[in-house]
Amino acid sequence: KYPLSFKVKSYAVIDYVNAILGDDYNDASSIEVFSAFESRFKRPALIAKLKEKLFIDEVKPSRSHYALCQLPFGKICTTNFDFLLEDTFNDIHKKICVKVREEQLSDYVIKGKVEILKFHGDLNNPQELIATEEDYDSFVFGHPLLTTYLCNILLTSTPLFIGYSLDDADLRQIVQLIKSRLKRIIKGA
Repeated sequence: KYPLSFKVKSYAVIDYVNAILGDDYNDASSIEVFSAFESRFKRPALIAKLKEKLFIDEVKPSRSHYALCQLPFGKICTTNFDFLLEDTFNDIHKKICVKVREEQLSDYVIKGKVEILKFHGDLNNPQELIATEEDYDSFVFGHPLLTTYLCNILLTSTPLFIGYSLDDADLRQIVQLIKSRLKRIIKGA
């Protein structure tokens, strides 16, 4: 249901939730685990635990990250909370423009820079993090500018998607939104 790397990284959080809550979350998705943890301990504790258990300050880019960052894409849309893409682009001296918050969407991207849209936020911007069932379910209405921006990207360019699953509720909502808008345009023509 979710990308393998996200599942692997979330095992530490799942183990932690099992130990604390006493419930069996081994068959649960990462989103279900994060939702249960947030329900019990609140959002700040979830953010702190994600930073700790996902080894954000310790993990280093892999060969796959370097290979991905060499691909000729001008836009990358990622759901990953970590900073491995940014670290990799910095290592290879390739300029980037990272957008995490809606107010950054109007930032001009200088030609030659790679735009990274961190669609689910990152751990330096916890208020933007999309991690729980509620976050996914309320994404389109809770982040209208980001939703419109991503719709525009999908309609006008070919971005590289990293960390997405076609099962992601927010991505399915955005695809449905685009389909409904295109149907209205075609019918009206």
